[in-house]
Amino acid sequence: MNLESSNLMFAIDYTTANLTCGAQSFDGKSLHMLDPSGEVMNPYQEALTRLGRVLVEFDDDRSILVSGFGDAKTPENAVFSFTPENPMDGCKSFHEIWQRYHDLTPTIKLGDKPANLGPVIRHATAVAREVTGFHMLIILVSSQLATEHLADTAQATVDASMLPLSIIVIGMGDGPWENMKVLDDQLPQRQFDNFNFVSFQNIRHTVTEERKVFVHRIQDDNAEPVAAPCELDPLDLLFTLQILMEVPVQYDCMCRLNLL
Repeated sequence: MNLESSNLMFAIDYTTANLTCGAQSFDGKSLHMLDPSGEVMNPYQEALTRLGRVLVEFDDDRSILVSGFGDAKTPENAVFSFTPENPMDGCKSFHEIWQRYHDLTPTIKLGDKPANLGPVIRHATAVAREVTGFHMLIILVSSQLATEHLADTAQATVDASMLPLSIIVIGMGDGPWENMKVLDDQLPQRQFDNFNFVSFQNIRHTVTEERKVFVHRIQDDNAEPVAAPCELDPLDLLFTLQILMEVPVQYDCMCRLNLL
């Protein structure tokens, strides 16, 4: 068993918070806005594209379970599958995830209740009980949790720590994200720290600022820029570091707890 044999799961937020949480980072447009020309990716499309480049090495079985939550049709305590014809088969590639997202999103009516990650985590926990191996759940969410859902999500996270499941939540909108940090840092009841939160917009801002510093240094030194010997761009590299930085430690904890 190794990290390259991960069972990947994705969950995507379809609450109405997507309509307003891109006020600063996406020019006030819905975070799910699809550009008819295909020239501009929305934050979810960009994140899925970068995740595909980052996580392709973790997907050796070519089966990625993808679900949506928070929409108007799906019950509040459930999720819907991107592959309803066979939910446990999942998508066979990141390209298929991207394409299904592109095809399904225009047909989905956003739900007006605040996002609750509890049902999403419990769904992943049920999968982890049935399928052996290391599991990684990546949740793309538009906004932080409402206070009313914090306890439910916290309990689901604690329960999930009894299984070999790593939970990574990526905040897609402007924030703030204070209660996500509570889940990340303040749940001592867990068997191990199984939750990591990352703000996608903060990563983008960091890369933009670092690029500015790099350009200023070149101008000050009157030097020619030297290309870095790497095929990934800086945002991919920082994204990789942020989303996976806790996974090796989590994996070791799972092994010590005999969860793997």
